[in-house]
Amino acid sequence: IANNALRRSGILENRDWLVGPVVILGPGKIGYFVTKLLRHHIPNSDVIVIGKDEDEKRLEAFTKEGIRTLTFRSKRYAVTPHNLILDSDKLDKPQLIFDCSGSPDALGESISMLGRKGRLVVVGLYEEGGEFTPHILSSIVREEKTIIGASGALPEDYDIVIKYIDA
Repeated sequence: IANNALRRSGILENRDWLVGPVVILGPGKIGYFVTKLLRHHIPNSDVIVIGKDEDEKRLEAFTKEGIRTLTFRSKRYAVTPHNLILDSDKLDKPQLIFDCSGSPDALGESISMLGRKGRLVVVGLYEEGGEFTPHILSSIVREEKTIIGASGALPEDYDIVIKYIDA
């Protein structure tokens, strides 16, 4: 599923449109493999992995590998562009987000934090449906955001992952 998500995002074909870091929301197994495969395909890619308080140990694994992480101190993801101020005082919103959280609440926040003409890849399954406020729906249209679903994999994804694991 991780390589399928990367392929569907368009980042493997063309990175000219990407400005700033790639954000991975959700440091679980899917988020981990999206991050690892992204750095395999694009070795020096700038990645930020975002989790919640209860993800602290998972986030430590990313930090040990030199990947920037953010922890939000709340019961749900509370992502705003202001939280992404790490190395500068710019308020640039990310152009590419992989939401691997499985949380309907986080999905709405991902849409809100996505930059104009950005791409949000929703990876995996969401058991419960979330509700989008008119503000979120309006933001998708006004800011020309693209939402891409990724579930499962194609045969060529397996070949790439097997080569990655063997390396």
